[in-house]
Amino acid sequence: MLKKINELMVRCYIKKDSGWHRIKNMLREERGAGAVEYALVIAVVVIMVIAAATFMKGPLVNFFNAVVDQVQNFMTSKKTP
Repeated sequence: MLKKINELMVRCYIKKDSGWHRIKNMLREERGAGAVEYALVIAVVVIMVIAAATFMKGPLVNFFNAVVDQVQNFMTSKKTP
């Protein structure tokens, strides 16, 4: 009889800590709210950077190609005495 009561208590405990009860507790807790807010801010910033890089692709490529060309011209001009 004691074994059956113990088994029933274990089942009730497992039921209590699983499913909707656990989800409700997670939603009530505000301990991790700060981390979630920081993650959302970082996600928005990343999206903005990707969007800006997509729209500025042509000018950025031209700028860095010009920089590479100038560095190469400078390096080749220093080799000749």
